[in-house]
Amino acid sequence: MTSGKIILAVARLWNLRKFNVANAGETCLRLIKSLYGLKQAGRLWNQLLDQTLNDAVFSQSVTEACVYVKTTAEGTTVVRVYVDDLLATATSDELLDAFGAAIQILELKCLGSVKNFLGMRIGYDDLHGYNVDQE
Repeated sequence: MTSGKIILAVARLWNLRKFNVANAGETCLRLIKSLYGLKQAGRLWNQLLDQTLNDAVFSQSVTEACVYVKTTAEGTTVVRVYVDDLLATATSDELLDAFGAAIQILELKCLGSVKNFLGMRIGYDDLHGYNVDQE
């Protein structure tokens, strides 16, 4: 979880949003591709996510495989991935909107400002930046 804390530290003056896979609710469907619960589902999801981020010109961190970074003339976007939860931060709202558009194929929901992530409660104040505690 160290990378998540580092992203929060970097994001002190940046915008921060959380993305998650939209659930189907009460819908019952016939399987034509891998889904939750199947042995290969996790690997296939990771391959799709990795390919989508690479297509959007994100670079995967060499030391932390769950962190992706994209730097352009407009600014920097950093994404922290944990299975199907994504924590994204960028130097502007426009870059976060562009990130949301780039991963639209994954049908992720933008949950807006981060209140919690992986069991941690995340707060923000202008003076000190982000603070983290357990719920």
